[in-house]
Amino acid sequence: MSESIDRSSPKNAATKEDWILLAYKVLNEGGVSAIKVVPMAKRLNLTSGSFYWHFKNVRELLDEVLRYWEQELTDKVIAKAKTFGGPPELCGQSTNSLRLHRSPLTTRCDDQLFCRSN
Repeated sequence: MSESIDRSSPKNAATKEDWILLAYKVLNEGGVSAIKVVPMAKRLNLTSGSFYWHFKNVRELLDEVLRYWEQELTDKVIAKAKTFGGPPELCGQSTNSLRLHRSPLTTRCDDQLFCRSN
């Protein structure tokens, strides 16, 4: 008796978020030039086909990473503002100082990644 195999959801399939989180990590480690589909697929123990299931190309992945990073930073600012107990003016000053903060992502990435978003 043959057993049917469900090929629609492989056991070790990566989600779109898995790829975005890995790309975020790779960007921090080596910048935009380190974003390469095959080495990243190997880190996830997958083939490059998994990447192309979620993204048309690397540029689309980088756009998603940028959105993720912006959302993560925004969420952190909102969370800090909600717990801030001081005068509103100081909260505004803190927010302004965050604009000047450069995370490892912004310092490691090529300017082209951030210029494309504008």
